[in-house]
Amino acid sequence: METPKTNNFTMKKIGIIFLSVVLFFACENKKTDQFASDDQISSVEEVEAPTVEVILVADLLVNPDDLVGKEIQVEGLVTHVCKHSGQRLHLSNEQGEGKIRIEAGDKIKHFDRELEGSEIVATGILRKQVIDEAYISELEQSGRRGKGDHGDHDGEGAGGEEGEEEEADVQEQAQNMREMLKESGKDRIVNYWIDGESFKEKK
Repeated sequence: METPKTNNFTMKKIGIIFLSVVLFFACENKKTDQFASDDQISSVEEVEAPTVEVILVADLLVNPDDLVGKEIQVEGLVTHVCKHSGQRLHLSNEQGEGKIRIEAGDKIKHFDRELEGSEIVATGILRKQVIDEAYISELEQSGRRGKGDHGDHDGEGAGGEEGEEEEADVQEQAQNMREMLKESGKDRIVNYWIDGESFKEKK
């Protein structure tokens, strides 16, 4: 028959073993939670990498106002490249319908004429210009202010002549815009274009 002292010793051993088992599994669970947390952090970092969806020209022109001022990628057929400077090209859909202008800007040196007839994906910022009578009047006023700025204090010299030439150019632009408005039969003309940042030719 076991004495009370022996029973107490046995109970203490069982208690120590039970406590060790509990602590062991608690540590393992903590490690597992830590690994899961690390995996979640890694996943978040990977998801945060921004991607820009490629838009077809036809889709872009359906509702472009929501994208004005944003970086976009647009895919289309190159129907024209400016032959004088190569600083701009026109993208259309495969049927040649719809058109968006891509400006070379500061990040693209120029567009090669060989791009005509090719499909490209261009990346850049979508811009918008509204030409109406208010815009034309403001343009004329800026031309007149420019004339005064270029002239010297005595009202003589090459500066004044240069200012007159610039004003004449502005007046010609304004007249051309008024003719465009008249021919369109509308009170305003809205132009969209893309300040190009990069482009790649589709293979």
